[in-house]
Amino acid sequence: MIGLAFLLMLQAASPATQDLPRSHREGAGPSTMCGITAADAKGLRAMVEADSRFIVGDGGSRFELFATPDQMIQWTFAKPGEAAFPSASCREVMRTADGSLSMKRDLRCDADRVACDKLALEYGDLDARLTRALQGKTE
Repeated sequence: MIGLAFLLMLQAASPATQDLPRSHREGAGPSTMCGITAADAKGLRAMVEADSRFIVGDGGSRFELFATPDQMIQWTFAKPGEAAFPSASCREVMRTADGSLSMKRDLRCDADRVACDKLALEYGDLDARLTRALQGKTE
């Protein structure tokens, strides 16, 4: 399998894009996402599951979800059977100095390139919709 590491940063004030993340590279070795470091996506899942800051949420049929009680940090992990398994994503929502919200997503995908590209686009679309909602815009 090809190891892929993705970093996706989307500011709430930024326009949405359907392009792949600017930082999209093949990678190997450890990743640090939302303050947690592990060797790969499966390791990130183990670290998050063991971290008492996160509670289990409903990730639907495709993903496992762990989040802080205030939902400001959300981790999702593709379930076995998904094309992008194993993958780990952390989305962090932060309040900026001017009071607005910004959002950052990190994605580690250890599946094949096509599946990882598709997942990155899916998360990009999801984040764009959330950004519009935060800005009070309709789709």
